[in-house]
Amino acid sequence: MERKIDELGRVLIPIEMRRMLGIEADDELFIGMKDGNLYATKEFVEGFIKRRVDFLSRVVIPIEYRRVLSFGDGTKVNITLEKDRVKISKINAYCTFCASSKDIKYVKGVRVCQSCIDEIKSSDFWEAVE
Repeated sequence: MERKIDELGRVLIPIEMRRMLGIEADDELFIGMKDGNLYATKEFVEGFIKRRVDFLSRVVIPIEYRRVLSFGDGTKVNITLEKDRVKISKINAYCTFCASSKDIKYVKGVRVCQSCIDEIKSSDFWEAVE
């Protein structure tokens, strides 16, 4: 499931995952990195950092991990469930049309590179739609 990191470094864990893992507001989660991904679990893990889930079910990603993973304000992440852990990984943006990862823009929620935007603008596309 796709989510955004907010300006304070928080991310909302999807309700389905919270229910499956029994995560509630004010619970403590242990957050840590492994293989370039971030994991959150209710179980103690050596080397993971403890964070409390807030009343809106958000959890703050520790600044150390945000810096290493380049998670800034508005960074889109993918949240999945792996056994008893929530996996948080950065979404690499690719153009919906050509799969390029350069100069990506979001147009009505769709990822499109500037090259494809320019091609659509200069083509007969709009005439074909009429």
